[in-house]
Amino acid sequence: MHWPTTCPSRPGCSALSASVAIVVVTSPARCHPSTDLLWAVLGSTTLLNGLAQAPIIVVADTTEANMPLERRAKAVARLARDPCGLSKRGVVSVGVGKAYEAFKERLLNEAHTRGLGERLELHALRDHGGFAMAVRRGLEESLALGRRFALVVQHDRAFIRRYAAADLAAVLGFFDEVPSCRYVGFPTSTSKKLVGLCEQQYQLRSLVRARSRLVRHGLTLRPCVFWYDSNHLVDAARALQLYSPFKHAPAELHAHLGPSRLKRLVLRKGDFIEDRLGVEMRDTLVGLAGDEGRLLRMFDWFGCYVLEERLEEGPDREPLSDKSGADAAGAGCDEAGGGLGRYVRERHPGFVDRLGRVSAVAHLDARGARPRSWLSLLPRLGDGDMGGRQERSTCGESRGAEAEACTQSDLTLACGGTADALRVRKG
Repeated sequence: MHWPTTCPSRPGCSALSASVAIVVVTSPARCHPSTDLLWAVLGSTTLLNGLAQAPIIVVADTTEANMPLERRAKAVARLARDPCGLSKRGVVSVGVGKAYEAFKERLLNEAHTRGLGERLELHALRDHGGFAMAVRRGLEESLALGRRFALVVQHDRAFIRRYAAADLAAVLGFFDEVPSCRYVGFPTSTSKKLVGLCEQQYQLRSLVRARSRLVRHGLTLRPCVFWYDSNHLVDAARALQLYSPFKHAPAELHAHLGPSRLKRLVLRKGDFIEDRLGVEMRDTLVGLAGDEGRLLRMFDWFGCYVLEERLEEGPDREPLSDKSGADAAGAGCDEAGGGLGRYVRERHPGFVDRLGRVSAVAHLDARGARPRSWLSLLPRLGDGDMGGRQERSTCGESRGAEAEACTQSDLTLACGGTADALRVRKG
């Protein structure tokens, strides 16, 4: 399908921005109350050309309020050793909880202070829901804004690879060409290896052969037998169907799994999608390796793909090199002699492996590890001067005890202000 470059119904807005909402899921982290990491992740989305006017929906999970008494004593002991040790369950120390509330308030204040007004919304869940429920809220909000697609982003996963608007448009067109497609993941150091596992260990060569689709030379959509929570594009309505497998799964899947195994697909409060749906999806498809017809039909219901990009040899084929077909915007960070592309190739060769496979997303670790040294090289979310000055001042020595406590003293914020308006809403 051919996607136009502009949207007639929204003058000045690209067709991509008119079709996609950026959904960022956040939760308590040691780096709070600082908003630096979130702004850095948002800044990295500017590497996806064509999304400059896409609305940004930040969904903030909530901590667990009603814990049974018998679990409370164990939790207190655990949190005394590690204040974020139970954060994936929505349980954090009082101090971390207060910092998280301050983080959300700071995010609102910073957006207002930058005078940026109409692009970003903040929605806080009423109760602890976990990643899966936060994503569901983000997908619902995306549809409410009239955006069919959602770019789901974790608050500690940054893009490190530039994609041309034409490439993204081709991916969105694939959702129309293949109505079963629900999900397209951006490659990480883990997910880019899955195709090899499918062909060798899982004996799913027939699936890879039948469902791979060339986007352009060097860029291919590959069938993915696992739903990774890392940054991905989804058709929001199709993805929401996965929250109700008893209603939407085809009769053949009902019969194959039976009620007890189908129930294991149901996403629940506190779940990560990959830990439940991803695992059951992989086990189901690998179990059908000897039955190609059923394998393809079952795969089509899950409808997951991952982008695979392979670079040719040569010093100019770097993770952020605009020579891959991206437009010239932001090319300054990729010039020879500097920039993130050269830095990660020399210091983090795992981002481009020996087969030339590129990682497009990297983990920044909001739970407390020292920030990546290349974080300051990420692009800015726009070019407003005020935001950039504020971020640089809050990441330096003036932060004092907060910088030391959050292990953020070497972090230079990567996104700055933006000429786009930010709309902030408490949800």
